Amino acid sequence: MVVVLIILGLFGVFVWPTRYRYDHMSIPLVGSVPVRIDRITGEAESLGVGGWHKLGEVPAKPSSSP
Repeated sequence: MVVVLIILGLFGVFVWPTRYRYDHMSIPLVGSVPVRIDRITGEAESLGVGGWHKLGEVPAKPSSSP
């Protein structure tokens, strides 16, 4: 019984809940965009072509070298 309680305690600390909560937001002309919210800091990021970007931050354009 003690081993089961230890395993459940470790599971609760390290696995559940995960660091991020995933959701989505609707953007006109684009559609639904995945969003993840950090449970610790509260920062939100949206998934774009280049990866995760903080909301309110304009992602840098990739440089095109000839």
